[in-house]
Amino acid sequence: MGILRERHTIRDPRPTVLVYGNRHAGQIAYAGELETIAREHGTEVVHVLSEPPEDWDGETGMITPDLIRRHFGGDERRDWLYVLCGPPPMLILVEDTLIGLGVPATRILSEQFVYD
Repeated sequence: MGILRERHTIRDPRPTVLVYGNRHAGQIAYAGELETIAREHGTEVVHVLSEPPEDWDGETGMITPDLIRRHFGGDERRDWLYVLCGPPPMLILVEDTLIGLGVPATRILSEQFVYD
């Protein structure tokens, strides 16, 4: 959130995408603020719910290689800086997928956390 807030505040023109996975919509932290940042800054926010409500029209399931390829597979996104945060299995999957898309490993920063 710190990075997104900073980019929004200084009106950083570089494109930004947040892929944010949760079990259900009630777990989305800072949902209202994310909507504001998306609207005012232009950040693309992609919510992924593994237990979506019936009327959900966003991404569902888990963050997968196919989802990463759909959102980041274009050449124009290859040299972006990727900042990842999540549990180790997800980080490994996303890093491997990005590298497979031609993203240099030096353009991927990761912060892992482990659920108790």
